[in-house]
Amino acid sequence: MTERRTYLPPRLMEIAEAAGTKAALSLGVAYAGRRFYVPKRLGQQHPLTQLLGLEAARKLVSLFGGETVLIPPALAGEARRRREAIIRMSAAGASQTEIAHALGIDRTTVQRNQQKARGGPKLAKARGRRGQDDLFD
Repeated sequence: MTERRTYLPPRLMEIAEAAGTKAALSLGVAYAGRRFYVPKRLGQQHPLTQLLGLEAARKLVSLFGGETVLIPPALAGEARRRREAIIRMSAAGASQTEIAHALGIDRTTVQRNQQKARGGPKLAKARGRRGQDDLFD
């Protein structure tokens, strides 16, 4: 079965294909925006083994062994792409539950993004409140 990895930057997508989504996300968080050297061989005590587990670390070594790799942030641009996907799926008639399941997010995240797309939060910011109506309006 194919893992869901909709929002990974290309370098992390490459890592996810080789070593799994969990490994790619772990690297994207731990080494975000940094370069690190991937050795040609590693042991149980190597930081990559500790972070990813031995199997995923070995897969990373088979992909990049002997190279210095720049790791982008795991979630770079994710919010914007997720919002675009929510708007697109909503326009196509998908329910909030269907969208949440397809994107691997919480239903309230779908609701919040749909509200933003309709201009709800802009109105709330203009009023200086969290979207609540004034009792005396």
